[in-house]
Amino acid sequence: HLDIPSAAILLPLLLPAPRYPHTPQFVAWLQAQPQYRALNRDQWESFYDFSHAGILPDLSTYEDDGCWPCIIDEYVSALLT
Repeated sequence: HLDIPSAAILLPLLLPAPRYPHTPQFVAWLQAQPQYRALNRDQWESFYDFSHAGILPDLSTYEDDGCWPCIIDEYVSALLT
């Protein structure tokens, strides 16, 4: 597991904007949400896959019936509301 403060530092280093436009928004969401205190390996790898899936910054190409883990679905849901 990687605690959220550490993930907030590492994600922008490994998946920097503007090449990975979801990273700043995901990090901001992670820091604001109260449910997750750490990212497990599956969540970390899923965000990596999400970042490489070609999902547009406006999320118009996101498929909510895809096989993303809950953390990704919750992130997208928070941005769309």
